[in-house]
Amino acid sequence: MEKSSKTIIRLLGIDYPVIYNDSEERMQQIGFYVDKEFNEVKLRNSKLSTTMIATLAAINIADEFFKQKEGISNERHNKRYYWICNFLCFQSA
Repeated sequence: MEKSSKTIIRLLGIDYPVIYNDSEERMQQIGFYVDKEFNEVKLRNSKLSTTMIATLAAINIADEFFKQKEGISNERHNKRYYWICNFLCFQSA
C-alpha cells in the first residue's frame, strides 16, 4: 500500500490541506496549475464568485484534458471560453 502524505496548496489565496500518494513537488505543481487557471478566469471578470471561478476553471481544465487525450491542439483563449464567461458574468450581474 502506498504511503500517504499531507501538504498545503494555495488556491486564490486560500490554503487547502491535501493528502496525496505522489511526490510533494508534483502536488505543488498541480496546485500551482489550478491556481493559475482560477486566476485566469478571475482576471476575465472580477465579479464572479469563487464557486463560479472554480466551475469555469474546471470546465477549462477538463476541456484541455480531453483535447490532449484526443490529440487535438488547444488554442488557449478560445472564443467559446469568453462566451461562457461573458454569459455567466451577465447572468450573475
